[in-house]
Amino acid sequence: MTATFGVLGVLVAVFLVKQLNTYLLNWLVVIVLLYSAYTMLSKQKEEALEIYSEGKAKVPLRTNIDIDEKNGQNLYMPAYVGGNQAAAGLKIVSVYPDNISKGLLSVPATVITLDADTGELGR
Repeated sequence: MTATFGVLGVLVAVFLVKQLNTYLLNWLVVIVLLYSAYTMLSKQKEEALEIYSEGKAKVPLRTNIDIDEKNGQNLYMPAYVGGNQAAAGLKIVSVYPDNISKGLLSVPATVITLDADTGELGR
């Protein structure tokens, strides 16, 4: 089914290249890229759910630390996935609504990856 859409997409694109101006063609390219990204992410989401459902992932509840005197909160979310493509990491998200008035992000975040075999920081 995907191959059929790929061939049809190429044929439609060739036709449109000859018929449309550059502005509309740019929008067509954007739409195709967004659809492709959505399709890829949907497949990855399904794979992640399958791995989690099979018990191959360890995802403990996140740790929340309230920073009351700064009107903020820090959230720590560790995870590990075993198997052939083992991975480990930690997502850290801070929620500081007052940062907006300082011209800063109100929800800064970062992800730290670790080598699943050694525990060293990922590259």
